[in-house]
Amino acid sequence: MRYGLHFFMMLCAFLCGVPATAQHCVSGRYGEQPIFEESEIEVSPNVPYATVTHAFTGQTLTLELDVWAPSADADAEVARPLVLLIHGGSFLAGNRNEMNGYCLEFARRGYVAATITYRLGWNCDPNVGLGACLLCASEAGKLRTAVYNAIQDAHAAARFLYHNAAEYGIDPETFFIGGVSAGSITALGTAYLSQEEANAFSPNGYALSGGLFDSGNALPNQHSFTAVMNQCGAVPATSVLDDGIPVISFHDDGDCVVPYSNGNVLGCLGCTAFPFVAGSASLHSALAANGVCSELNTQQISLLHCSWPVGNAVRRSACFFKRTLCGVCTSSTNTSNTLASPCMELGVVCDSGPSACPSDLNNDGLVNASDLSTFLSAFGTFCE
Repeated sequence: MRYGLHFFMMLCAFLCGVPATAQHCVSGRYGEQPIFEESEIEVSPNVPYATVTHAFTGQTLTLELDVWAPSADADAEVARPLVLLIHGGSFLAGNRNEMNGYCLEFARRGYVAATITYRLGWNCDPNVGLGACLLCASEAGKLRTAVYNAIQDAHAAARFLYHNAAEYGIDPETFFIGGVSAGSITALGTAYLSQEEANAFSPNGYALSGGLFDSGNALPNQHSFTAVMNQCGAVPATSVLDDGIPVISFHDDGDCVVPYSNGNVLGCLGCTAFPFVAGSASLHSALAANGVCSELNTQQISLLHCSWPVGNAVRRSACFFKRTLCGVCTSSTNTSNTLASPCMELGVVCDSGPSACPSDLNNDGLVNASDLSTFLSAFGTFCE
């Protein structure tokens, strides 16, 4: 009997009927607790991923990203889920380094994390003429193009990481995406918007900057997203939420920068020139009503913007992601920014060796991607 067929049947017994990402559903990893020390995390900085033209200045820009991952000495896994993270700043300002804390904590939990630079500015001088944009003046409509460009850049980064996954120890079939404020608007748009929906939101985007999925580099667009971390973001309308992608959200209920429910972004002074959007509460209701896993974490009686603590946001998001990997994600709400979301024990563990868990092909006590690699390396050989 061929070795390959025998173990293929055992692997199917474990994998069939569960999500394709179930290879990452392992106990003791990807959960609320860090499993690596900070000293065991390596950063690959300043990696160019796209060359783009700024829609308003005409300047050619080289966009870069940083990749955070457990070192090869500390981690035997070679194909880990990616969390792509995007900073905020009203599409005018900000820096990818603002997401370093998120990247570090996701990497300490076994993920690979990346943070990106993207095109900023909507024809405003951030030092002199910022008010011309933020205070409901004639530049307000250009925000839509800036959002369109940011989504283009996020797709370019995802394409780059998909096609260079092996170099960074990433599973190209398991991508998560998230951000804060403008970064969350970008993350949700990247996960959910089609070209047609993006055109409806930003009528000038295509004419100024080309297609949503082919800007910045010429790599094939093959990536997809398993789930989204949304921290005080929004979507143009709940009608775009038709792809069934799970979302975990964090939002202050009195936020006027990005509305908690429905309203205009940057609407604190009553400006209606900015886009009318559906915030986290509306997004959650729509997803849950359609049977798509969604978790809404609300900072109650708060007029702040994006005030949810980073540590708790990472812990809860890591567990939300893991539950999607394990196929046991359910919708819920939460109002405590300190409450844990336990999931470390979730997953497959083999405590009694290969006789008790025959799909543990490399006898390390776990059933995961390493066993699939063992199987593939032996496929087609004869047993003596």
